[in-house]
Amino acid sequence: MSEPAYRNELKAFETLSENGDAWRHIVKCYGSFTQDTSHNVILEYADQGTLADYYERVQNPVEENDTTDFWEHLFQLAIGLRQIHDVGHHHSDTDNGFHG
Repeated sequence: MSEPAYRNELKAFETLSENGDAWRHIVKCYGSFTQDTSHNVILEYADQGTLADYYERVQNPVEENDTTDFWEHLFQLAIGLRQIHDVGHHHSDTDNGFHG
């Protein structure tokens, strides 16, 4: 990761952290460090793998409660995506927030 991309990533996470509710819906950033020329961002471990992995393992909702839970969780995901998208609007036109 280049120095400008690294700084940009940190700025995006900082913007997200200003919204205390954001971390309920996305992976948390615990910190960062630079060692020699390597720039590193320490993120929460996502132990369920990717979203696609998760949905391959989970059964389709059958009961009404399951369907309601499914849609509530899907809306939470949408909230997290919206918060990430909004980070780009807090930066200049050439800075799109996350570059991960």
